[in-house]
Amino acid sequence: MPEISHVRGLLTIRINQQQKLIKCSLCGSHGVILKGGKTWVFRSFNVYEDRPVKLEVFIPIFCCPRCKVQWQIDIGMADPKKHYTKAFSQEVIRKVKKMTVSDVADAYALSWGTIDSIQKECQKK
Repeated sequence: MPEISHVRGLLTIRINQQQKLIKCSLCGSHGVILKGGKTWVFRSFNVYEDRPVKLEVFIPIFCCPRCKVQWQIDIGMADPKKHYTKAFSQEVIRKVKKMTVSDVADAYALSWGTIDSIQKECQKK
């Protein structure tokens, strides 16, 4: 069950993923070991209130003792090495069409550079 908090207008949701039966993607072994993990913080938005939301997601890291490969689970809601969700980037693109980059950056408490990189990334696709 996710933990939800609301501080100074920012909704924060903490999510701990259920551990499923994981097998090694390289050798197929079912004997993988949980090596720890990291909590990643992603920016998203509240569809009902049009406000920013912070998602804190624990991403487990697994290791295969058979072939020694180590990996983390792909969560699918965000591109690798991004601190915002795919839905958030789509919302930013919609906003930039109606507002200036500076106004969007202020509305979501992000840097102008982050908004600009989201725009450039969208243009590549």
